[in-house]
Amino acid sequence: MRFFEKLRRRKLVQEQPEGVILSPDAAAPLPIAQLEMVLAEVDRELQDLAGRQASAISRASVVLAAAGVTAFAPITADLGWALAVSFFSVVSAGFAVASIRYWPSKAARLARHDVAAYLRADPYHVQWRLTKDKFTELYAARRDLDRKANLVEGAVVMLLLAWTTALTARFIIEPLTSGGGY
Repeated sequence: MRFFEKLRRRKLVQEQPEGVILSPDAAAPLPIAQLEMVLAEVDRELQDLAGRQASAISRASVVLAAAGVTAFAPITADLGWALAVSFFSVVSAGFAVASIRYWPSKAARLARHDVAAYLRADPYHVQWRLTKDKFTELYAARRDLDRKANLVEGAVVMLLLAWTTALTARFIIEPLTSGGGY
């Protein structure tokens, strides 16, 4: 409620530019068309981020499945190297689970008292407040996506390290230690 009161107290007296709608008290010009364009762009960016977050979760799911298979595949081999492979795989799976589970972006929700305040306010201030809320949601979604992407990247690196360790142990170390040599 204080947001609308602050906006009403601030009076900007100037001539009406062409194509600008004035507020009911005719004191401040209100660029509704520009605000609608900004709101449309924020909506587009939010949809793009939602798709990218879904992609990050899909990648994390694939890494999780691969890490699960890799963690238990070398158990029958020499236990020393199998523990290293399993360790890297379990760490990779932990990163993947964290990227799926944590930092879900949540949209701002309207409360009943907000709707009552919006009905009393002029359209520009309502649209401005909704735009401001969407910007907050956009910044939170970007931050969440960065965190998810960093964890998925860490999960992939650990999984590649597990695979490299498994291949090195199988095709280089085992032949050398068994006396077969190359």
